[in-house]
Amino acid sequence: MNKEEGGESAPARRVVEVHDLATTCRLKKIQAKADAEVRKVAVRAAQAEARLGLERMRLEMSSHEAASRHLARWAAFYLFASVLAFLGYLVVTDGGGDQTATVATLVTVVVTTIGGLLRSVVTESKDKTPENANHGK
Repeated sequence: MNKEEGGESAPARRVVEVHDLATTCRLKKIQAKADAEVRKVAVRAAQAEARLGLERMRLEMSSHEAASRHLARWAAFYLFASVLAFLGYLVVTDGGGDQTATVATLVTVVVTTIGGLLRSVVTESKDKTPENANHGK
């Protein structure tokens, strides 16, 4: 395509007449290296553009979205750590008395709270899908 037609112009290539095979092979190798270098530069540019796009998304993300994202990643670990700490407490104290009931209640509150927060994150993400956004119009 020509620039006049609205497309990008192809890189200029010189036409060289060569009558011996060795020179032709050398020119082909040089051209292949140049083409590979152009492809590498194009890939690097695309990767840099993708990194910039991700960084832009991170900068534009609200604190609520960041907290929701963190909770979505780490909620299972927090629940596991809470239950593991409770089981460790039972092993250390031999599981007796009012203290066990108090700790069990606290662990239940923590697990319920994290579960509720995780549920709200999932519900909010479902509400933000394009099909639900257009449904109310």
